[in-house]
Amino acid sequence: MSNENRPITAAVIPEESRLEALPQAFGLAGLWVESMTYGFMRNIDPTYTGGYWDFFNLSNNGFYMAIQNGKPQRISTPNGYEAQVSADAAGIIASLYALGNLANRTEKDLFIEKYHQLMDYARTHPERGEILAAVD
Repeated sequence: MSNENRPITAAVIPEESRLEALPQAFGLAGLWVESMTYGFMRNIDPTYTGGYWDFFNLSNNGFYMAIQNGKPQRISTPNGYEAQVSADAAGIIASLYALGNLANRTEKDLFIEKYHQLMDYARTHPERGEILAAVD
């Protein structure tokens, strides 16, 4: 089976590996990604006041973050899309906005690749319709 036909899977990064997760995925820019993801969550969910986030590695070398609380999030995105989505989907949306913003600002291949890797995963997610509408 070729890599193209294998499903992309997400694996939560264990607690003991969290400190290395962002530097491994993004080098010194890891803190930008983390900070921007939190910022985009505040922008798309005005009720968001913080919380503990899980970090995920994707089998295609992608990465994203999602709020661990598991509660549905009511989002309203810059493109006018409004919906209630899972915490996981909301994290993917916030991560895509952060990565897309960094890719556009810096034009660095790393952010462009990470954005596309996460978008490829988003297209297979159970809430793909909501995710894609939120970032379209």
